[in-house]
Amino acid sequence: MNPFTRFLRSLSPRAGEPEIEEFVARWDTVEAVVIAVYKEKRLTPEVRAAYADAREWLLAHAARWRAWFAPYWPQTLQGGQPTPSDPFEQILTRARVADDFAGDWEAMQALPAAREALNRYLLSLRDEPA
Repeated sequence: MNPFTRFLRSLSPRAGEPEIEEFVARWDTVEAVVIAVYKEKRLTPEVRAAYADAREWLLAHAARWRAWFAPYWPQTLQGGQPTPSDPFEQILTRARVADDFAGDWEAMQALPAAREALNRYLLSLRDEPA
């Protein structure tokens, strides 16, 4: 897990809610797969299965997490420019299978915007009642 995300989750009891925990775990998997496939061309059966599982869960719960991140992703940058659309959606719709991330620089550029939106959301939970 991203160390800063872990720190932000420690600031709010709400950040430990099962649905948030599950989202963070699934998104961490997607992020790791994008990086592994892009940089290392690592396409093992385990990597493929991990992405398929994480993507399926994330898309099944998309209505919930879209609402969480909608206020935050427009505040992010992607490739030095304002993020043009939901970076989580960008990544999940760009690749139906893990193999699709091979050489996908745009997916790599969307990762920081997605992580920043996630971290901003977790930071906002600090100020909400448990």
